[in-house]
Amino acid sequence: MTRTSAPSVAAARLALTSGHLKSSTSQFSTSARSMEDIKNVTIFGAGLMGAGIAQVAANVGYKVTLCDVTDDALNNGKKIIESSIQRLAKKSPNSPPFSSETVFSNLSTTTDPTRAVSEADLVVEAIVENLKVKQDLFKLLDSSAPKSCVFATNTSSLSVKEIAESCSNDRRK
Repeated sequence: MTRTSAPSVAAARLALTSGHLKSSTSQFSTSARSMEDIKNVTIFGAGLMGAGIAQVAANVGYKVTLCDVTDDALNNGKKIIESSIQRLAKKSPNSPPFSSETVFSNLSTTTDPTRAVSEADLVVEAIVENLKVKQDLFKLLDSSAPKSCVFATNTSSLSVKEIAESCSNDRRK
């Protein structure tokens, strides 16, 4: 069985999100934004997946805010990113696909979820696979994020529709 690295999975998911946002219509939203409108991305969860998504987004030039509940979790997320960049550089020494300088110049961290989304165009949650926890996060963010901000989930097993039920009707349009 082949193991896929978190940055590879994160890159694929970011590309998928990009594809959804680039389409003129979306089965989930009538107010889909184009990727050209996205400048500021906020990632919730600094674990393996969240750090990987943050790394990919920051490397391609988005301003990324990584948010988690503790500074220790955020520091661990930064270590995950640095380790991933070093591992990828060893695999492709002549043209590393990720630059530490680029990634970290585009990355900020916070434990304050309200501050994290204050200027967000796109929010991606990559937190624990628990419906209530994800709903509570989206409910909190719904009142704090700009109205035009798109919410996305990195869930692998929960209903996206159920997660979104905690958001206002305006957010789900």
